[in-house]
Amino acid sequence: MTFSRARLFAPLQRFFRDPASRQLLRFCAPALLVGLALRVALTATMPYAYIQYDSADFFSTVSQWFEQHRVHIHFKRSFLTPVLFLLPFALHLRPFLLIPAAQHLMGLWGTLIVGSLVRSWFRWWKIAIFPVTIIFAASPWVIWYEHTIMGEAQYLFFTLLMVWAGTRLAQRRTGGAFAFFLVSLVLVMGTRLEAKLYFAFAFMLVAFVFWKRWRLLVPCVAVLVLAAVITFLMGGKREGSGLAYATLIKLTPDHLKSEPAVEPYVMPIRDEVRRDFPDYPADLIKIDKTVQATIETYVASWQRDIKKWDDEKAKILRNLCLEAVKAHPVEALILPLTKFALATDAWSAYAFDTESLGVGQQHAVTLKPWVPAVVGRGTTGRVMSDDEARMWVADHYNPRRVAWFENYENAWNQARIALRLPDRHMSQSRWIHDYYGGVPHPYSTFPGMPIYFIAAFAGMLAAIARPHRLGMLHLAWVLTMLGDLYVVSMVAVTNARFRFAYEPFALIYFFLLFDCVAEWIAARRAGRSRVVSEPAAA
Repeated sequence: MTFSRARLFAPLQRFFRDPASRQLLRFCAPALLVGLALRVALTATMPYAYIQYDSADFFSTVSQWFEQHRVHIHFKRSFLTPVLFLLPFALHLRPFLLIPAAQHLMGLWGTLIVGSLVRSWFRWWKIAIFPVTIIFAASPWVIWYEHTIMGEAQYLFFTLLMVWAGTRLAQRRTGGAFAFFLVSLVLVMGTRLEAKLYFAFAFMLVAFVFWKRWRLLVPCVAVLVLAAVITFLMGGKREGSGLAYATLIKLTPDHLKSEPAVEPYVMPIRDEVRRDFPDYPADLIKIDKTVQATIETYVASWQRDIKKWDDEKAKILRNLCLEAVKAHPVEALILPLTKFALATDAWSAYAFDTESLGVGQQHAVTLKPWVPAVVGRGTTGRVMSDDEARMWVADHYNPRRVAWFENYENAWNQARIALRLPDRHMSQSRWIHDYYGGVPHPYSTFPGMPIYFIAAFAGMLAAIARPHRLGMLHLAWVLTMLGDLYVVSMVAVTNARFRFAYEPFALIYFFLLFDCVAEWIAARRAGRSRVVSEPAAA
């Protein structure tokens, strides 16, 4: 038993013995204390995890485990998060208390990772580490997702871990560092299907790190290819062409070369969208459902095999997207940027308000037939009916006790967008899915771009341009991050939630801009000093 305990705690002992680790803890201590205080306060006022409508996808894994004794992954989800959520249910460890507590610990650990990134990326890191880590640890968006049964908190944590592992790989350039990076990459793949795009970061980074070192480059690329194939096969399949076409539908040409028979079905919807939403994408979920139902009617008219309907619909929708892009390439390419700009004043998380904790959560616990049973197994230990699940929600969530957190979220968001470019009046009503917070008269106002985001983007460019051995790391990560955000903005609803995992990096690059500027000024002054001193020395 003594030997087992020694082995169990050996990594922790090595961490505390390392001078660099102890230094990191000292510099991150204020942020850890702030983050811990906020998380304890939220847990004290709302001990149980928030059950959101997306939670049903993860509960399906729990349901299948108890009912059919097998590990089932919902087709919209990747493989790791459902399994992690299953563990406390399978071990009878009060999951609605344990899951938020575990995710809050991940958030505090993420604070240390952010601090380590600052130490590696910044010249004057001993100054920058305090504001960056404190703001990250205190972010209400991060804390909100940690307290919710969704995959975002884990997605953020493993994304931070992957970028940190990539930084170690760029610094050490060894096979061992690559192995750790590969593990972190697979972990983040398991938390969200969109993370598959991170393989672009991996391939670019490995090419930069091991360029012309063929004995390492070739096997590392081969391993990445194998990992990509396995991960893509393990992950679910989430078709995004419907929402993408809902974004692009008004750009559909009058005549469809790829799908001419679909014209009578699609054109009335296109004309209605052009009439109702001439300037900006809006009501995308309703448009998506209408288009999906219409295309299904068309497919059913000639395809008798019902099992092939989904594949045929996806093929047609992809062709329609391509037709729209080819007809209006510039407008199509700008649309994701427009959707991002429309949501710059919105919260990237939601609120624990009366509507969400009451009506919304009672709807969530009865959304699918398996959810009440899972809620019952995780609380009372027995299967609940719909009415019992709703009653349990009413008895265990008090919006008044947690109202302080909504006020905190609102104040945080207002501070973030206070400095922004001028707002613009919109003739068309603005539409954002699940909108919270923002500018005055939000549904008739196009929000000005916050200076915070502008400076963050400038910091990304500065990090790439700065002469530094990590410049290629920044190039690979920034291209991947912005590319992923662009693709998600195209294929998803107009929503600030989809930038959530990248906001901590926006925070880091915001401060990195000032670090790069200070370094440039210091270099200029040093150059002038040398010019002045050289004649005297001669």
